Amino acid sequence: MNRKQVTGKQVIAQMNVTIDDERYTLNEFIQVSREREGYDIRFGARILDISENEYIELEKGNYIITETMLNILINNYKMPRKIKRLLQNPDKPIHAQRITELRVKAQRTQKETAELLGIPQTTYAGYETGRNEPDLTTLIKIADLYDADLNYIAGRYNKWTTKKHPLKQRMPIVSMHVC
Repeated sequence: MNRKQVTGKQVIAQMNVTIDDERYTLNEFIQVSREREGYDIRFGARILDISENEYIELEKGNYIITETMLNILINNYKMPRKIKRLLQNPDKPIHAQRITELRVKAQRTQKETAELLGIPQTTYAGYETGRNEPDLTTLIKIADLYDADLNYIAGRYNKWTTKKHPLKQRMPIVSMHVC
């Protein structure tokens, strides 16, 4: 089984896991779990059927982790099954995926984010699951909170960009009134 043959949903390696008040990125948590079980890198590479160099890159966050790979790691490293919740749901609207990604990259909880936006946590959770759609005002607040471009959140860009992108110049808004 090589990387191209592995199927399953892709997982963002920057997803955060909080266990016993310690916050880890997914790749860090994989490394901590491997070390806790007393396994070496060779073992991790062997169970995933990848090279040791690829496994090292996986623990650094530079290698795509699929659902299949995550299941193997959960079973062999005795990781909590709730880690599966980190898998992206491809049925979620793109804005829900992007909002979740931005929050996770900022290492904030849903509750913290909702408080910063001035909305209930349950409403914000609905934005991330795709149950609710944020109105334009809320989307602007979210974009401002993460210094993200609304076009990225809406799925028009595939790369995360900031509103202060050096190659973009914003035209000032000019209004004219005709009497």
